[in-house]
Amino acid sequence: MDTLTTWLDKRLMPIATKISENKYLSALQDGLMFSMPILIVGSICIIIGDFPLPVFQDAMSSLLGDIWGSWCWDIMVPATTGLVSLLSIIGIANSLAKKNGVEPLSAVGISVSAYFILLAQMEDGGFAVSNFEAQGLFTAMITALLATSIYSFTIHKDWVIKMPDTVPSFVARSFNALIPAAVTLPIFLIIRILVSLTPFGTVTNFIIQVLQMPLANITTSLIGTLFASFLNSFIWFFGIHGSSVVDSFMDPIWYATRAENLAI
Repeated sequence: MDTLTTWLDKRLMPIATKISENKYLSALQDGLMFSMPILIVGSICIIIGDFPLPVFQDAMSSLLGDIWGSWCWDIMVPATTGLVSLLSIIGIANSLAKKNGVEPLSAVGISVSAYFILLAQMEDGGFAVSNFEAQGLFTAMITALLATSIYSFTIHKDWVIKMPDTVPSFVARSFNALIPAAVTLPIFLIIRILVSLTPFGTVTNFIIQVLQMPLANITTSLIGTLFASFLNSFIWFFGIHGSSVVDSFMDPIWYATRAENLAI
């Protein structure tokens, strides 16, 4: 037993540590947790709005009138759980930018802009609400990681417009992000154009069919869930923080599927 423990400490500990300390996985966790308070509020609204007690529903309808039939699904849900993808972009970009040592606010702005570049517009020129819900979560996560990484790369390469010291700091920060934005956003435009030439049509469809659905099918299956639970306990048995290792790469997938179930 001591030999096995020593071997695991020597072989498994470095791998587990690298996974748990990976800045990209950590940024995904931080970004998804950023949206958690708002999602909890939305979930509470759904519980109250769809409370399965006819007496309660009848009483609230008679007390509040027509607003009771719309306050939850027409007002609160679109403003809370309906924004999970957009909130995740903000949280992930902010977290990764801080880890890379660059201005987080500019990274967030560029990431949000990059996401909208990838979205297919409807005939009337607007964007489908589903793009901001769980359907677009994987696209949002990948966009935030990629856009922030490109932005950080340009900043570290010093591809910035430097202003004199007399210029106010908020103005200087805006100009510092100008060249990084001019480099990052056209890349996403090219990605959108290339994907539009494929049978998938849109980036969201491509990611859902090629990445999101296969991963969700594997990790949310009985075997996948049991394996993740076993691995978590197995690692803990040898003194390694199993939750940090397993959750770092399973949470984003489980989070997306939970959000889809909530939307249903």
